Amino acid sequence: MKKSLTSLAAALLLLVVTAPLAAADLKADLLAREKQSWKDWADKKGDAFRASAVEDYVQVVAGFGPSTGREAVAKAIEGHDCVMKSFAFTGVTLRQPAPNVAVLNYVATQDTTCGGVALPKKVFSTAMWIQKDGKWMSYSYQETPID
Repeated sequence: MKKSLTSLAAALLLLVVTAPLAAADLKADLLAREKQSWKDWADKKGDAFRASAVEDYVQVVAGFGPSTGREAVAKAIEGHDCVMKSFAFTGVTLRQPAPNVAVLNYVATQDTTCGGVALPKKVFSTAMWIQKDGKWMSYSYQETPID
């Protein structure tokens, strides 16, 4: 009995110690993916978006409004007339309401124009990711201007 309790205590300690590390690793991984998606958008790489998003993807982007469906968003990425000079993320947080769902929140500051019109300089962003067939996929994205 004592050996079972010791084993249980060791397993719980391992879980407590490794869970934050796993969350930190997931946060770093998804943040890198999110940054890459912004770069891919700037470079009009629709195929990169197609490879990273679910088929029924939904987004609401400040200055553009809602878009639904991976293919429609990919075509919009390929055809936009925007120039992104820079972007940065701050205040990044990760919440994981289920093992296969992750919600990344951050403030994005950007210097972007579309058709000569400036997009909001600062937006609060929410990016939802789901794990599908062992791979993290972009599920939805929404941003709100804050400045």
